Amino acid sequence: MMKIKLYCFPYAGGSAAAYIKWKDYLNDVIELRPVELSGKGSRCNDSLYTNMSDMVDDVYNEIHHELDSMSYAFFGHSMGSLIAYETYYRIKEEKQSLPMHIFFSGHRPPDKPNNAKKLSQLSDDNFKKEILKIGGTPKELFDYPELVDFYIPILRADYEVVESYSYRERVEKLKCSISVLNGKYDIEEICDIGEWRKHTSDDCKEYIFDGGHFYINDYGNEIGSIIKSTLIGTY
Repeated sequence: MMKIKLYCFPYAGGSAAAYIKWKDYLNDVIELRPVELSGKGSRCNDSLYTNMSDMVDDVYNEIHHELDSMSYAFFGHSMGSLIAYETYYRIKEEKQSLPMHIFFSGHRPPDKPNNAKKLSQLSDDNFKKEILKIGGTPKELFDYPELVDFYIPILRADYEVVESYSYRERVEKLKCSISVLNGKYDIEEICDIGEWRKHTSDDCKEYIFDGGHFYINDYGNEIGSIIKSTLIGTY
């Protein structure tokens, strides 16, 4: 069986390393390909983005030379869902092979406005408090000033990108099937999550987990099973 490449896009403040452990939950048919964003991980010396357009252009430049070599899919969590959605249309504009499937995790549909407070505009202290409420960031990190000084600008920049995102309606819906995953206790409205289906002309499946926004940290094996069954039809 030919391999399927799985491009994984990180959440705000996250790096490609967040997905590395998923190798234990997949198999040899699926080639895990976490995408590193500028200013993170191995690219920590590169400039941070200021808008979604620049982020998507950079992601496309990172992967475009691989897209026609094998079948592939996208997985994006939180901010990564918006990256996956917009990158699909960037690839379509370039008339390259489109993904066979997209997994959207932990984010409302792109046309649903973000009515929450603009975290990127808060003071450092209030910003930290809100980030801790969302979860996913160890509380102990904020006990080390040098780590805070390094991490907060990265996280704030990502939030600014997401909060300034402007949805643009396309004439054609996604031409691939999609899966929508979310935590039952996520801050994202569950009722909105199901509306992802109107963005595809293909099939849409929904999966709800017993967790919050960062349910993905606790359900790697279950998510891996969904990915395998979806992409290759077998566990």
